[in-house]
This record gives sequence, structure tokens and C-alpha cells, in this order.
Amino acid sequence: MIRMRAFQCLLTVLLLQFSVQKSIGADIAKHSSGNSQVDTIVIEGVISLEDQANFASVATASNNAVVVLNSQGGATLAALEMGKAIRIKGFATAVPENALCASACALMWLAGSPRFAGEGAQIGFHASYIDRNGKLLESGVGNALVGAYCRFPPRFDPGFPLRTDPG
Repeated sequence: MIRMRAFQCLLTVLLLQFSVQKSIGADIAKHSSGNSQVDTIVIEGVISLEDQANFASVATASNNAVVVLNSQGGATLAALEMGKAIRIKGFATAVPENALCASACALMWLAGSPRFAGEGAQIGFHASYIDRNGKLLESGVGNALVGAYCRFPPRFDPGFPLRTDPG
């Protein structure tokens, strides 16, 4: 048990190392329509670690929502946790027409059920990486977490094959 706890602590430290962003975070806002029972939760901008808590408070207040995404990515760990919340709540995800949802954002988009993409929407995936003194290095730990995330809950099918290698 102590060994597992130590591993979890080490994993958290490693994740924080490659997830820390220099931004203030994404804008997260919930919009409710009086006539509709479906809320819209909009996430725009670079995803930071703080966004996980912000999203949790917004998502908790909604029973049925479409999460609209427009982000170039950001903190992988936060996006994985936000994606889990999207999946657990049964929210749909959408990338609007001509919008960008890349990197960590794309992982959140995968969690939606159903998933929507507007005409000209760009959804991009790549391997997780660590910034070491200005040099980007692929993160085995990060990619393992993304792989586990794609299996949450069991039989989570993104609808297409996922690759993290550059080929």
C-alpha cells in the first residue's frame, strides 16, 4: 500500500512537471436557456491546472449539457480530469465551425457522447511531452495516462484508431 501511494505521488509530480502552463487558464462559462433543458458549457483558451476545479463547479451545477470547445490545448492532467467529468456526467462535446480543438482539448472532446464537429473544425492529437529547458521530449508517463484515459470507462471507443508515434 505504501509502495502504491509513493508511486501515485511520483506520478503526480511528473504530471505537474509537464502539465504546468504559463497562462492564466481558459474561460469557462455556462449558458442556460430558459426554454431548453440542455445547458451549454463553453471552454475557450489555454487549459491550465486551475481549470479543473473551475470546470468541476460549473459541471456539477448541470444535469444535461453540451461542452463547446475552442482551445489550442494546455495542461494534459487537467484535461484528462475534465474529460472524465464530461464522460461521467454524460455530456455531449462539440467543436464549432472553423474552431480549433487540439492537444489536451481534443482529449476532452473524445469524452463526449455524442461528439460533434462543425464544418471546418480542426481537432488535433499528438503525443504527450515534457518541456526540458526548451526541448520537447515525449513523455512515456503522459502517454500511458492518455492510453488509460481512452479506456475509461471500459470499452471507451474514440471512434478511430489512436496513435501517439510521429509516423
